Amino acid sequence: MMKLKRALCAGLSALMLLSLPLVSGCSTPEIAMTVDGREFSTGEYLAYLLNTFQTMDQSYYLSYYASAGVDIWSQEFEYGEGDNAQKLKLADYIKQMTQDTIIRQIVLKRELDANKLSPREKDVEEMKTATAGLTNDSLLTYGINKEHYMAMAEAVFTYERGLFYGLFDKGGPQAMSEEDIIKYFNDYYLSYKIIEVSLTEDGKDMDDDAKKKELEKLQDYLDMYETEKDFDKVIAKYKEDTTPTSSGTGSGTGSTAGTTQTTTTTTAAVTDPTGTGATTGTTGTGTSTTGTGTSGDDDKDEEENKDPNRHDIDANLYGDEDFTNAVKSVEIGKAKIVEYKKNGTTSTAALILRMDPRQQEGKTEDEILADSREDIIYGAKYEDYNKDIQKKVEELRGKTTLDKTAIRMCDPKNFLK
Repeated sequence: MMKLKRALCAGLSALMLLSLPLVSGCSTPEIAMTVDGREFSTGEYLAYLLNTFQTMDQSYYLSYYASAGVDIWSQEFEYGEGDNAQKLKLADYIKQMTQDTIIRQIVLKRELDANKLSPREKDVEEMKTATAGLTNDSLLTYGINKEHYMAMAEAVFTYERGLFYGLFDKGGPQAMSEEDIIKYFNDYYLSYKIIEVSLTEDGKDMDDDAKKKELEKLQDYLDMYETEKDFDKVIAKYKEDTTPTSSGTGSGTGSTAGTTQTTTTTTAAVTDPTGTGATTGTTGTGTSTTGTGTSGDDDKDEEENKDPNRHDIDANLYGDEDFTNAVKSVEIGKAKIVEYKKNGTTSTAALILRMDPRQQEGKTEDEILADSREDIIYGAKYEDYNKDIQKKVEELRGKTTLDKTAIRMCDPKNFLK
């Protein structure tokens, strides 16, 4: 499964984006931030700041929009939750998320030590491989030396996974049992192929006649499947029917075939060990796709591309209960037309062929479970784990001091100058 790999690869890609314009390095004061007695030099802080900026840049195409003349720094992002939520301009948001990430790394390191755990060798090696081409000279253009940058990279890309899977994977003090892993897979994993159409026009539900026509079209595709028993051929026919021609014809109604819309997830930085968008820097809730979502996009499709029309999702993490209930309403091995409110709001109909998640071409059931193992552990354990980590982060927040001059001088706007 790709969720963990996605989170890691997104972060590692950010490490290599050092062809960005030069930034004036921060010089004095020497210490930018202190967390419960642990001092972070201005250079260390700037390394984390650069990482956060690059993560945001990948998620929101900041460099692209800035080059097109958009004032990205006037854009606001929501930080915090509930009564504590506030709107922050981009630069302030990046600074806040940077500080959150630093505090979290302190907590993670302490928890690793307390549980006598270490970062996983495979994560360390992948980080080293990705950063092998970095030079001290290239980093100095950002006011960062390689020692500071590598210390940040080690923390951001290895601590979270080392702790989380060290606790809950095989051999850990709170390890999931093999029985619970299998049960989670059977309870929550869904596999399907889909032709999906919107039942709205101009933002409103279709009238009865228009809706009837769309459902009749889906019925024609269902009839074709019942005759052909080849859903891929049905999808191909649907795409042929709905692809606009040069004359502008085509009966598409904002629909999709073989794909489902992914939900936007939230993340603070690139440290989410799962890629599901769980906030890793405390209370930041700016939407981001770092780490990839847990929604309808099929991780296996991207990894192997053996069956591009197939989708495999974790219903527990998907984020659209109406849709997952619609899939569950279809018997495994059968095709059926279903209606639901997409994301709880948009009237939608779909022809769904539900498949057995334990059956994939070229893989045994044991291999499928092994590939899904880390994602299963995440789905079952991360929410409670993150609450515990966040509680410790909040405790350390009260023991954190900032040098206002250093924070002001380390301005993420410089990364685009």
